[in-house]
Amino acid sequence: MEDSPASLYLMKLIFKKLSNCELLSAYNAKQSLGIAQEQHPDLIIMDLDLPGLNGFEALKRLHANHEMADIPVMAMSAHAMPEHIEKGTKAGFMNYVTKSIQLDQLIAAMEPYTLKPVAL
Repeated sequence: MEDSPASLYLMKLIFKKLSNCELLSAYNAKQSLGIAQEQHPDLIIMDLDLPGLNGFEALKRLHANHEMADIPVMAMSAHAMPEHIEKGTKAGFMNYVTKSIQLDQLIAAMEPYTLKPVAL
C-alpha cells in the first residue's frame, strides 16, 4: 500500500526486475484490505503514513480478520529513527524498511517470504 505516486512508480520498476514476483498495488488502506482479502498475498508491504486509515490501524484490521491474520506485513516508512522502527516492530510488522528504498535491503527483507507481495 503506497499513496505516493513517485514511491509506487519506483516499486513498480523494482518489481519488474523481480521475475518471481507479482506486484498488486493500492493507494489507501481500505483498497489494500480488499485486495488482501481477495488475493491473500504472500506479503504486504505497507506505507505507514497513509491518508485516512494509517498503516498501524490497517495492520490491526488485518490481524483482527481471521482470513488475513496470517499474512506477513512489512512496514515501509520515511521515518527512520530507532524509536519509529521499534514502534513498528512492537506493533507487529514483520520487518521495517526505510525510504529512500535501497534495493538490496528491500530484497533481503522480502526473502523470508514467498514472493507475491502487495506494496502498500
